[in-house]
Amino acid sequence: MKTLLLLRHAEAAPAGPGQDDHARVLTARGRRQAETQGLWLGSHGPRPATVLCSSAARTRETAALLAAAANWKVEPCAQAALYDATVDALLEAVRALDDEVDTVLLVGHAPSVPALVSALATRGDDLALACEPATLFRLECDCRRWAEVGPRTCTLSLLLPA
Repeated sequence: MKTLLLLRHAEAAPAGPGQDDHARVLTARGRRQAETQGLWLGSHGPRPATVLCSSAARTRETAALLAAAANWKVEPCAQAALYDATVDALLEAVRALDDEVDTVLLVGHAPSVPALVSALATRGDDLALACEPATLFRLECDCRRWAEVGPRTCTLSLLLPA
């Protein structure tokens, strides 16, 4: 059994004049959202062995604040391929995980995070409308290897808005 935690990044400031979308940072509310989700995860688990995030400033900041609030010692790993990623690209990143890892947190963006949850969950719901900033999803994947994760192989066991 593998556990996949997926989180849409917390609330980010709009891009300023001439600012690249990639450089957007969290608002004060977004920082509180990330810390709140981290406190909840620190108390209720599970504790991921790996934390992945896109290379965007807002996902890196969300992942770092969440991990610190949860009191995890794992260092978030930013991957450029997760920024503006398709569902297939996110799934490829999940399938490439080391099978020794049983739980992973992936911090990404909408619409790809809720679309991935919808694709993997056995319920088959469209969760795009339920994915406000800092929404946390927990998927229990009925697989022994990450490469086996695919459509309808997981059960959505948690949907936690910020």
